[in-house]
Amino acid sequence: PREAPQNPNINFLQTLKNPKFTLFALVQASGFSLFSLFCCSSPYFFINLLEMTKYQFGVAFSGVILSQLLGSLVAKMIHRKSGTEALLVLGITTLFITGLAMLFGYLAVGLTVKSILIPVSLLTFAVAFLTHAGRVGALAEEIKATRMLRAMSYLTAAFIGSIFMQFEVSSLIPFSTLIVALSLITLLGSYYTLQKDETTQST
Repeated sequence: PREAPQNPNINFLQTLKNPKFTLFALVQASGFSLFSLFCCSSPYFFINLLEMTKYQFGVAFSGVILSQLLGSLVAKMIHRKSGTEALLVLGITTLFITGLAMLFGYLAVGLTVKSILIPVSLLTFAVAFLTHAGRVGALAEEIKATRMLRAMSYLTAAFIGSIFMQFEVSSLIPFSTLIVALSLITLLGSYYTLQKDETTQST
């Protein structure tokens, strides 16, 4: 949906009491946070740990951005064909697979360019699916809350990033564990919220 003119008197607390809005808003925020965290930490992994040149890093990161753009196009196609909830499920599934692939890839071959770029390519698709589903689903509940969505995304990214950056990270285990944990939390939250909504509508 298109962004509607903002209502300066929107009740933020009342909007957050809508469980479906809160679910989809947090889904979008989680996807945005993971991609932001990768963007912030990727120079350290590629340049400091893997000793890539800045040119090589630029080429590698350009591939990640192109993958993100492709994921956004695919997300829109899937949404038009199958709907918001199907895209949400696909995003959660892709995110879970991404976390496992990153974890087991690192344990198998260590920290290499391939062990980062292959799962991150999956991550860009998962993020695109989740952010698109989250945004559309949230605005379907409250179309005037676009600024609220942005604020929740930025605050969530800042919160997760500030915790993550407190630790000296020299492997992919913390990041992959975070991805798996967020996918499971999102899965449980989505199942509970959407099932409760279906039960409420049926009664």
